[in-house]
Amino acid sequence: MTGPRKISNSRADKAGKALREWYMNPNSPRLSNLPVDHPVVEAAALMIFQFRPTFQAPLNKVAQGVRQFARSETGDRRSETGDRHTRVGQRLKREIMMIDKLARQGSLRLSEMQDVGGCRAILADKEQIDGVVKRVRRNWDVRGFKDYVVEPTGQGYRAVHVVVMRDHHLVEIQLRTPSQHQWALFVERLSHRHRVDLKSGLGPPGLLRYLERLAELRALTEIGEDADEGLVTELRNLRARVGSYIDRRP
Repeated sequence: MTGPRKISNSRADKAGKALREWYMNPNSPRLSNLPVDHPVVEAAALMIFQFRPTFQAPLNKVAQGVRQFARSETGDRRSETGDRHTRVGQRLKREIMMIDKLARQGSLRLSEMQDVGGCRAILADKEQIDGVVKRVRRNWDVRGFKDYVVEPTGQGYRAVHVVVMRDHHLVEIQLRTPSQHQWALFVERLSHRHRVDLKSGLGPPGLLRYLERLAELRALTEIGEDADEGLVTELRNLRARVGSYIDRRP
């Protein structure tokens, strides 16, 4: 059985550009008011659906390699996932999220999207994360690196991201500690509940500030440092202001 048919970068980029234009500006001269089942839109969407599965085999290889690197760092070979802290997962980005990202990042080409295939490892601490990064750099073709622990996003997100090229496909590796992962899951749940992309800086300013400061507190706790009184007081006041967003059910 053969795998998914290879899609050239030029064809993928052309489809991505058409879908971005349709998604962002349905009144554009070329795609004016085209319905989702119009042949032009259908052809571009079909290309996305054909492009995405080509990342599955490279992603599988990367995830398996990350599992091996994680086991080496934890020194635990009793299971595929290493010690009790270590979890390795993988996913292909959903087609609608690919189109949404193209729309949000206007200059991004589909062929340059680094997280169509994504692998995530949860490791016990920063030392283990750094060890896995060294192994990745030593063994694979690294095309991108972001240390969001050293430079968190404006919303407080912390993790280490490494992008590798595997079988001519870019695959993103996210490396998090358990505390960083729990914070990210909390933000994802709130985003889903309120239907707003908090991790991109959208949403009520008070809630965004609360998430940023909460991430800072968790980071300090993780390395055994005490938060100053100003941070604790601000968090308490923010929690009182945004409690309805956190406690409310849809």
